[in-house]
Amino acid sequence: MAATVSKVATPTAAPCTPCSPARPSPSRCMPHGLQRKHAQRMRTARVAAVSPSSSGLSSAAGQPSQRLAPAQAQAGTVGSAQASGGVKPATLPGTPESFPIKEDQLIELAKKLFDSGVGVEDDTLLSDDFRFEFPVISLDKEKYLKAVRGFDLKNAIPDLDPHPYHWRVDPYEPNRVWCTTRVTGTHTGTLKFGSSEYKATGRTVQGAPEAISMVFNEQGKCKCYTGGYVMDRQVGNTNKMGALFGILSAIGAPVPQPGSLSFKVLQTVNNVREYVTGIFSS
Repeated sequence: MAATVSKVATPTAAPCTPCSPARPSPSRCMPHGLQRKHAQRMRTARVAAVSPSSSGLSSAAGQPSQRLAPAQAQAGTVGSAQASGGVKPATLPGTPESFPIKEDQLIELAKKLFDSGVGVEDDTLLSDDFRFEFPVISLDKEKYLKAVRGFDLKNAIPDLDPHPYHWRVDPYEPNRVWCTTRVTGTHTGTLKFGSSEYKATGRTVQGAPEAISMVFNEQGKCKCYTGGYVMDRQVGNTNKMGALFGILSAIGAPVPQPGSLSFKVLQTVNNVREYVTGIFSS
């Protein structure tokens, strides 16, 4: 009798059911589950690739360098802002580690000073060793007051408004207050600049955002005023310049612009500062 060979049926795998995006099920479909695990590992790798420790921002000991947290950046003290290890941020020589005047009071002092024309209306707000430090211009208290009081900006541009905002104490220099300005106005009067006078043109001034700072001593008097530093040269009609140079440029007055031929000539003979200081002191 011929032997009868019975065929054993081979189990047929159930067709793969696509996983629902809303409710993925790795146990139902291993290939999909493996793909998701792989995707998760790739995302983790990408996050690690941009972390401080993997981007070269690590200390010599191999530990991630500590960055200044937002809360620390608003603390207003050098101690809280100073990162541990690495290179210490530069500060103005003589900057104290702490300051007796509280942040809110210091900001109010800065606003009061700014409203007074930074000493133009009340020079008792300035210390005896006060310095005016703008791009290519450096003046002591006496020369500064003589220069700015001679411009008569109120008559030349009656609606002049610096629009100061974003007042804050420097986290690395507890005696320095920063703010940002965007100067606007209309040239409707005569503007004096050195020995030159510019009659009313009716032109408007729309300045770029500028960084301004005021440094105070422990008596609450300003000992240094900085400004004229344009934060975005694409903004406004002041031809990439700030402070009075920006205003002059907006009304059409000839001003040696940084990068121009006249400015390079002055720079070549090393008398840019002397030239500008002479104008402000005349």
